[in-house]
Formats: sequence, C-alpha cells, structure tokens
Amino acid sequence: MENQEKISRDLENLARIVECRLFEITNERYGFSLVVFNREPGERLNYISNCHRAEVITAWDELLKAWLNGMPDIETHNIN
Repeated sequence: MENQEKISRDLENLARIVECRLFEITNERYGFSLVVFNREPGERLNYISNCHRAEVITAWDELLKAWLNGMPDIETHNIN
C-alpha cells in the first residue's frame, strides 16, 4: 500500500490522539487541523480536523496573514 493511502487511512486515529492530548494538557476541547505532506511539490496533501471546514479556513487564513506580516515562529515549534 502506498504511503499516502496508509496515512489517509490512519488520519482519524491521529486526530483522536491529538484531540485527547490537547484535552489532557488544557482540560478543554480545542480545535485543530492536521495537514500531512511529503514535501514534494504537486503531491497530495492529507488533511483532518475536528472543526468544520469554514472554521479551519478562517484559522488558516488568520495564520497565513500573520506569517505574511512577520509573525515570528516560536522556537520550540521548529522541529525540522
């Protein structure tokens, strides 16, 4: 089975793990979206969220605007 298909089949499990872990950390339910890609231009992106698509679009739009306006990364987020 191709890696993209394997990832796609397991995204719900990954989402449950992320959602549970966020709740453990905060004792609140947070929205999130997860995009998985292999870094190759033109390749498929796999996506899952615990929010409605419109909420994710708004969140991503706000994030992209902030990045384009110079919002710095938080150093601990850089795990390349």
